Amino acid sequence: MAELKAWGDEADWKRLEDSGQVDTQKWKTWQARLLNEVLKDQDKRKSENRGGTVDFTEAEYRHYLYEIIQTIEEIPSIHYNDLVKQYLDNAFRYGPVQPLWEKPRVSDIQIFIPYDDRHKQIIAYVENRVRKTYTDQQFRSFEQATDWINHHLSRINLRYDPAKIYLDGTFPNFERIHIISGTSGYSTFDPIQRSYTFVRCMIISIRRFLHPFSRLELTDPNAGQLTIPQIDPNRLMTRVDLKKLKRQPVYTPFSGGGAVADEATMEYLRICQELRKNLMYAGGTGTGKTTVANANQAAIPKGTMLLILEESPEMQPQIEGHVIRLYERPGVFSLEDGLKSALRMYPDIIFMSEIRDRIGYVYCQTIQSGHDGSSSTIHASSCKAVKHRIADLAASHPSNPDRDHILKILHERLHVIIHLNAELDDRFMDEVCEMIPETGELHTVSRFVKQGIDRITKKPVGYFEFLGPTDRFIEEMMNNGIEIPKSWMWSRK
Repeated sequence: MAELKAWGDEADWKRLEDSGQVDTQKWKTWQARLLNEVLKDQDKRKSENRGGTVDFTEAEYRHYLYEIIQTIEEIPSIHYNDLVKQYLDNAFRYGPVQPLWEKPRVSDIQIFIPYDDRHKQIIAYVENRVRKTYTDQQFRSFEQATDWINHHLSRINLRYDPAKIYLDGTFPNFERIHIISGTSGYSTFDPIQRSYTFVRCMIISIRRFLHPFSRLELTDPNAGQLTIPQIDPNRLMTRVDLKKLKRQPVYTPFSGGGAVADEATMEYLRICQELRKNLMYAGGTGTGKTTVANANQAAIPKGTMLLILEESPEMQPQIEGHVIRLYERPGVFSLEDGLKSALRMYPDIIFMSEIRDRIGYVYCQTIQSGHDGSSSTIHASSCKAVKHRIADLAASHPSNPDRDHILKILHERLHVIIHLNAELDDRFMDEVCEMIPETGELHTVSRFVKQGIDRITKKPVGYFEFLGPTDRFIEEMMNNGIEIPKSWMWSRK
């Protein structure tokens, strides 16, 4: 090392040693320094009547940036190429997310830009239908992201105005962009620390159209015709002969406190989440609808994007992945506006807060939108009353929907209803039902049987009775490789 120092001062070699790995903060400092020097030089050029850099071609701009960056001593030369490329990506292409554009199988990109730069910035994307998180370079700040947006929107004669809440645009190559702020945020949940964070932010959603497939690419010429495919039984999970399955009710004493349901019922609700069933949590005020919905969302599979529509940010979803939050601003942004935005943000599952007034109609649109696994809450006196309650609320919508048509939608698309009750300080699920699509009738999966009131505590005494789901539900479990939980205590005859 002593001989090497002769080639330069100690600071030069320190920069070279540090140049192999650069932390995010140092990189942001270099970006800001380069931008600052460019702005200073542009001001100087204008004062000298030499013109700006607006009319530079990309090649001219690259040469110009190399001249500037070589004057900044603290930036190691090993990083010149990356910094100049990133600057050019901001000016001519897609900025920090340009590397994602260079991946041919990335279809969707979602950027979460917190208003407060101290919070974490998130860039998520879908590649080969799998949601992933981008961990490379990010935007320096909220202001830079806004400038970047307007730079690209100018190509289609648009400008983003935060006062308008959201904006949609389509570029000449048919890529679509959706931006929303002022009523949006994201939330994260740390299962180890049991800590929950809600961060208000701007959300940029971009959809790309991948190369079109030909008809030949969408078929398998080697599949054969007019024969039933033979599948090796060893490839399949053990199937259950429903005729030989011995079902028996499972009885669990009600202990009160925080135990709102028995283990068998909670396992059933976990499976509902895995099978992407549309759920409705019903009950009166303070019965624990939102609490149970929060807890049950912990069963949402990893890699799932959950979008929550609510009047105000109250939910605390216990899901490790990213959660998009849209909330209402009276007179400015309604839940109906939120649903329109949601469908442009490509979530996997939608949760809508309490159904009331004409929101019943918006809910029916939600469960018809192809986002299976969606859920909501409603005030209702029983599972049986839920569908009629939703139909009554939906009928108040200005479009005057046909009530029978609303009921038909609910029969086909609302899968499971959970009703909760409360007495004194105790809350419990008093009934869980499956909706039979053809008839709209209800199949009771589990229920609470009240036996009386404790003489000393004055609290309800009773037990949970788990009766089990329908045969159709069991078959769907088997088709998706889900075994019957041990807590159901079923056996084969």
